[in-house]
Amino acid sequence: MSVSTIPIDAPLLPLYHEEFYFNDGNLTLLVEDTLFRVFRSSFTRHSPIWRELLELPQPVGVPMEGSGDEHPLVLFGISRVDFERLLWIIYPADFGVCRAHTQDEWTSILHLSTRWEFSDIRALAIHELQKLAINPIDKITLSRRFDISGRWTLAAYAALCQRPDALTLEEAACLGLETMVRVAQLREQIDRGTPLRPKHHYQNPTSAAGSRRSGVDPAPLSSHPSRKPREAGQPVNARPGKPSLTDPKRNIRRPATKIAPDVYRMVAEAFGVDGAEQTA
Repeated sequence: MSVSTIPIDAPLLPLYHEEFYFNDGNLTLLVEDTLFRVFRSSFTRHSPIWRELLELPQPVGVPMEGSGDEHPLVLFGISRVDFERLLWIIYPADFGVCRAHTQDEWTSILHLSTRWEFSDIRALAIHELQKLAINPIDKITLSRRFDISGRWTLAAYAALCQRPDALTLEEAACLGLETMVRVAQLREQIDRGTPLRPKHHYQNPTSAAGSRRSGVDPAPLSSHPSRKPREAGQPVNARPGKPSLTDPKRNIRRPATKIAPDVYRMVAEAFGVDGAEQTA
């Protein structure tokens, strides 16, 4: 009985991508072990890197790279997954519907759009990442890797400086020694008493001035209508007719603490990030 074997050194045939191998495409690309066939204009129109690459003169008598399956343009050092996710944006399956949702997916898109200078896609990826719930360490890592600035980056540094817990060893290793030291210094400045919020009470100027003329101390004004006095034994911070804030049976969801403008300014100066003023 004869048994046929495949030589160990026989080259493996590349796979055709199940979605992004267009039969009428005019640019064949090999990414890892997968062939993609796309349209040259989709790349040259939006990326100066690709425009320059595909306009290079070709040697006479030599098949052009990317002209077919036998002569694909090989993209060395590019992940098949990353490239596929970039094509989600260039060739959407449904107009107006974006398939990328996670931090990992948008990071893939941001990586290649930055590398190849797809400026519009890069802006979209940054915008979508800023809408996700990402921890401050990852925000800072992304900002450094892809040169992202503005309030999003600034807020990440500020959150580290104001949070109750100190940096963990893992976080410090990720940020690096210089950033770790600066964060520790700012945390110490804030703990020493840097004002985090303006402490003043608004009063109507007219009524306050009138009270001063009559020699009576102006009472703090309230935006609420007059309320009945507290009942005996009711806590000071309780509203008449409403549950007490100190009631252990009442589960209060407290709003997230905003980062004060003065902390933003301190962080902006320490880390050289634009967007020191908080507007939201």
